[in-house]
Amino acid sequence: LEQVTVWTDQKWLVYVLDQLILNAIKYRSKTPTLTFSVATEPGVVHLTVKDNGCGIKAEEIPRIFHKGFTGTNGRTETYKSTGMGLYFSKRILDRLGHQIVVKSEVFKSTEIILSFYQLSDYANLTKVSH
Repeated sequence: LEQVTVWTDQKWLVYVLDQLILNAIKYRSKTPTLTFSVATEPGVVHLTVKDNGCGIKAEEIPRIFHKGFTGTNGRTETYKSTGMGLYFSKRILDRLGHQIVVKSEVFKSTEIILSFYQLSDYANLTKVSH
């Protein structure tokens, strides 16, 4: 990966990445691949995590971050899901000021993009006297 720096909470970002990796493993294909890529543009870094697993139905994508939502894939005997991993991940990312976007094709792939914005307000802090 390209070497980039983002401002975030390391512990919580590791939790989110762990959830994404665990989901990729849980919903893997017979010949699994998991790729990570980074793209930058002025003021933002995008980290993409992409797998070639079973995918998510288009109509379910808007609900995958809802508390307890397991979707069609999470309700089979093959997969055991609580619907809490992506819910907590979204809440964490929201609180950290990061964005998450999901793109998926059933039986083909799921692509998750985390966007880390450069918050100039934090980078240019000055001491205020009272």
